[in-house]
Amino acid sequence: MSKIAHLIEMLITLQYKRLTTASELADVLGVDKKTIYRYINNLNLANIPVHTKKGRYGGFYIDQNFYMKPPKLNFEEMQSLIAGEKILEENNFPLKNDLRNAVSKIKSICLQDSNELAEKVNGTNFKLDDLADTLKLDEKINKLNYSMERGRTLNIEYFTQNKNSSNEDNIDPYNVIFKDGEWYVIAYSHSKDKVELYRLTRIRNINITNDIYIKPRTFLLGEFLENSWGVFNGQKNLVKIRFNKDVADCIRKIKWSTTQEIENVENGDLYLKLYVDELEDIKTWILGFGRKAEVIEPASLRTDIGEEIKKLCNIYK
Repeated sequence: MSKIAHLIEMLITLQYKRLTTASELADVLGVDKKTIYRYINNLNLANIPVHTKKGRYGGFYIDQNFYMKPPKLNFEEMQSLIAGEKILEENNFPLKNDLRNAVSKIKSICLQDSNELAEKVNGTNFKLDDLADTLKLDEKINKLNYSMERGRTLNIEYFTQNKNSSNEDNIDPYNVIFKDGEWYVIAYSHSKDKVELYRLTRIRNINITNDIYIKPRTFLLGEFLENSWGVFNGQKNLVKIRFNKDVADCIRKIKWSTTQEIENVENGDLYLKLYVDELEDIKTWILGFGRKAEVIEPASLRTDIGEEIKKLCNIYK
């Protein structure tokens, strides 16, 4: 990532977080603390008011009177963007995952505070749930910051794209992270009894509870990011699928990904290998081939699809 990209990401993070440390910024940007101090100096030279609070609970913060106004899309532009994404996805656009990521980044950056626009968007025939959530991003971040400052557990409604459903959970937020155009919250999940990573665009609702929590001293942001999935460290998931001969020609003819590799098998079957950002994005696609596709790796995706098939068997038994 270029220096200017680092500076923009740092500026956006400082704007939405009231206080953050050099260590946290270094973990998010993947640089050392000396570089963070140089970046802070660069921002100050550009007349951007970044200040330092010293002490045990100190860190960097930006003057509350400073506001970097993000670009806005009007209704027609937003409608065209969503329509284009849907049309390409419905026609099996080979780079639909990259397209979805690009559109998501635009939504995250182009915050809208217009009630009139929100009403127009919600009144269209498109499924704009994610966009409606993006319009409330400021409110979400404010509630998360309040929760972390006061140590209050949050009750959230989280949308799972693969299952096309929302689940309710109580979480204890530890950190809010902005990375590559997306906002994430790292939080302890009460239902799963572990620390999870949540996309803010998929959080449908947030309620502050009266339950108190204390962030454990054993939690280290850098360690979590290092061990988490590839959205932060640039790594992707390798997926290997065996397609039988009935669909092998179709698989060969289409460019599914820029990272794909095809290996032919003697009986007419083939192996398709490709790298993806999220396993959930490819799960539904694989299930669409039925018995003609078998996941070889990773084991977690194979197990997940196996569980889905068991549920289907119970329905059609």
